[in-house]
Amino acid sequence: MGSIYALVALGFVLIYKSTSILNLAQGEFLMVGAYICLSLTLDFGLNFFASFILTMVFSVILGLAVERLVLRPLIGEPIISIIMVTLGLTYILRGAVIMLWAMIFGSSIFFPRNPLTCGG
Repeated sequence: MGSIYALVALGFVLIYKSTSILNLAQGEFLMVGAYICLSLTLDFGLNFFASFILTMVFSVILGLAVERLVLRPLIGEPIISIIMVTLGLTYILRGAVIMLWAMIFGSSIFFPRNPLTCGG
């Protein structure tokens, strides 16, 4: 458990030291990548290594887009506004995952289309 906390802290420190931005949405970026890799493997039938490579390409594109379109214009702004934007990114990415995988890929194992009935 401690090593997981250390990795999360290392991620926060690396992002902050390289960009001077406290990015609170790093877990959601990881979640988006995990769901993409899972969908490419299960729903589209690709093997894991091809899914992994495509996921890495998508993650780089997503990271560059967020950095250029959302975070770069905030250079020089107060730190609280940057923190609020990264919190907003957290909710946007989480909502996008729920929308895409519940509505489009609804037959997956995480969001089944049929309700689960317990006890009759």
